[in-house]
Amino acid sequence: HFDLVVDLQGLLKSGIWSWLSGARKRIGLGSREGSQYLMHEVIDRHGGRRERIASEYLHLAESLGLEADDFPMHVAIGDAARAQARERLTEALGEGAYGVICPFTTRPQKHWIESHWTALVPRLHELYGMPVVMLGGPGDVPSARAIAAAGATDLVGKTSIQVAAAIIEGADYLIGVDTGLTHMGLAFRRPTLCLFGSTRPYTDTATPRGRVLYHDMPCAPCRRRPTCDGRFDCMRALTPEQVLDALAEVLETGR
Repeated sequence: HFDLVVDLQGLLKSGIWSWLSGARKRIGLGSREGSQYLMHEVIDRHGGRRERIASEYLHLAESLGLEADDFPMHVAIGDAARAQARERLTEALGEGAYGVICPFTTRPQKHWIESHWTALVPRLHELYGMPVVMLGGPGDVPSARAIAAAGATDLVGKTSIQVAAAIIEGADYLIGVDTGLTHMGLAFRRPTLCLFGSTRPYTDTATPRGRVLYHDMPCAPCRRRPTCDGRFDCMRALTPEQVLDALAEVLETGR
């Protein structure tokens, strides 16, 4: 007996649940895969400023007549998750400041080059004198070993999403690829560098404490269809030196 359902995912599986809800009005955000036929209204996912982070959700809010002046992102964290994060960090690091890296996501073409990470981590230690915490999911554990060997504190596969979010909330900086954990850094207004290549979900982070590093190559963004035979030239072109320079600028801006 819902009055309104808003389907943010816009896929068939979410559209079916929206339809089964019996809501008197169903609104889909960029509905596709047939789910558009289960909606009373479909709002174009790309109707807003596409270069801005969360632009599709900002456009949806404006289309629904909601207040969306600053439209800051927000990630809710429970007290239990914060307590677990403090416990996990104390076990791994003791007390003190730390940075976070998020090297992993769902597709290899979105990853930064492993040798770049292994070159970057020691330099971060040297320049900022704090541990570098590496986060990721259980499926990323094998890929994390080389970066951990370079000096990163490996918490990959050892936290829930909520605990990972709480760790990010307290970080002095975050460097990551196009993955949810990286976007959380921006939501928490932490100094954040986003390393994009085959994807470019946004270029405007909506905060002076966030910056996108991206080389606008002729083949990019290729999304799910790389044409470089596995070289991933767009990500390889982002060097550790460029990342360090950008991080210094972001940290200075955020002071």
